[in-house]
Amino acid sequence: MERALGEVEQTAVYVFNLAEVLAAQERFVEAEKHYRRGLAMDEADLGRDHPRRRARFLLIARQLASVLRRLGRERDAAELEAQAAALETPNAAPPNA
Repeated sequence: MERALGEVEQTAVYVFNLAEVLAAQERFVEAEKHYRRGLAMDEADLGRDHPRRRARFLLIARQLASVLRRLGRERDAAELEAQAAALETPNAAPPNA
């Protein structure tokens, strides 16, 4: 049985949820800040190789890439998507975000 989310991990989920709301309101600069903050919290709490961290990175990377595109930052979005794609391959290195 999987353990319940820890306090920091749960806070990261709340931060991701806030980022989604901000993106829906087209407040993309703020959304980016919160997506990145949540990713950093996840990595600090769980470590780069933790399965939940990796799964969330795959989801959040796509959402963040969409926000970056809305900000006109195509190159940053493409790099983030490349990190996510590499993570989906077997024996992939952890993402750098």
